[in-house]
Amino acid sequence: MVASRHHLKSCSVVRDSYSWTIRTTSQPWVPSRLQASPAWRQHWRTLHRAAGAPRLPYYHRAGCVALLDDDPSFLEMLQSAVPRAWETRGYLSAVSCLNALQQEPPHWEAELWAHQELVSNWHRGETLITMVLRHWATRSSRAFASVLVADQMMPGMTGLEALSELVDWPGRRVLLTGAFVEDFVVDAFNGGLIDRYLPKHDTHFLVDLIHTVEGLRCSTDWRMHQIWMGTLSQKQAMLLGEKGVADDLAPYLHENFREWVILGDPFGVLGLDPDGKVHWLQLERRDHLDQLAEISIACGMDQSTAARVRSGALLSNVQLRQALSMHGAGAVPAFNLGEDGMLLVGKSPVTVIGGVADQTHRWLAGVSI
Repeated sequence: MVASRHHLKSCSVVRDSYSWTIRTTSQPWVPSRLQASPAWRQHWRTLHRAAGAPRLPYYHRAGCVALLDDDPSFLEMLQSAVPRAWETRGYLSAVSCLNALQQEPPHWEAELWAHQELVSNWHRGETLITMVLRHWATRSSRAFASVLVADQMMPGMTGLEALSELVDWPGRRVLLTGAFVEDFVVDAFNGGLIDRYLPKHDTHFLVDLIHTVEGLRCSTDWRMHQIWMGTLSQKQAMLLGEKGVADDLAPYLHENFREWVILGDPFGVLGLDPDGKVHWLQLERRDHLDQLAEISIACGMDQSTAARVRSGALLSNVQLRQALSMHGAGAVPAFNLGEDGMLLVGKSPVTVIGGVADQTHRWLAGVSI
């Protein structure tokens, strides 16, 4: 498949001290299907079978991983061994760990409330994409922990005792045990006090730890899932629920984005990659391509490019541009989703200029083209 020869001139719009620019790139060849790597697809299938979660979470944010161990050398080894994509925080004492994590539940609730407000404001006529971008830019306190890995044998307070103090903390919990798993650890797991336990002296300990924590980081936040479900139509939700679509899209999102949200208006995914870059994945039904082409022509697209939109070789990003109060219509390569190819996806990088820089979202310092 050959990318469009239609080039889009750089455009930007300033709104509330932020500006957004959409870029299109010409490529000699693109694959016919949007897919994650084979390893990530298999990993996602394993996670999905084990967790009983929705095939495609409508919202996901990985959060950071808190590591608690009183041995400095072991803690340093853990932080150096885990994937670079993970953001980690290390603690040498249970008290310092508890002091930090016990302050986080109000932030979790504030984040949940903020997302509810975004959807409520959308019902009142505001634009979802611009509101999410603004939210990402201004919520600098969002880097709280989503998983805690705690060693059991520590002086003063054991790992299990520390976990029992985190009554209101909603994150996932992993307990590191000795060579032999004690009965009380099994009871704690069966009682829901911990999500997983791992013998730290096992031969495959690091591999098992990374696999376990990655699975917990990928787990669905059900309350956020329900909030963003409210922006989707019944037909859109049914499309995303199809097995073939989820098998293509969900592992791709997990592999490529640290945070994403699926929107119904316009229909697509706004994602933030590990490098802090924003991307828009437009989702389009194949039987809507004629309508999309006509709208694009009315916004200035030439007939030859519009013909490629009708054929499904390209997708017009006119809806994204309209959501950002930008004129014109550009085109991006189209990829198939699902077994029957009835759903197409087009990827547009979105450069954000302005905002507040922080450790989690480096793009907010300002990126020029």
